[in-house]
Amino acid sequence: NNTDDDDDLDFDGYQLRDIIIEKWGIPLDIEFQRIPIGTKPTIYCTIMPNVGFGTQFARHSNELNYLMHLQGVVEILYKYEQ
Repeated sequence: NNTDDDDDLDFDGYQLRDIIIEKWGIPLDIEFQRIPIGTKPTIYCTIMPNVGFGTQFARHSNELNYLMHLQGVVEILYKYEQ
């Protein structure tokens, strides 16, 4: 379902966080990048440790910022129909 209306998404950042925790036991950070390989773009996924919210090593200052990042990841994947 590829629309500009976020309410039409049947998957969200909370669900992505739950899947990550179910798989690895902790809320890891996730990032997707589109990388051109040959003539076809490929999605590359990076899973990174989330070293606690608000620490000097964390990318996200709190859980809300982390969830907003995950929601953005979900929306980009929907945009590119991945």
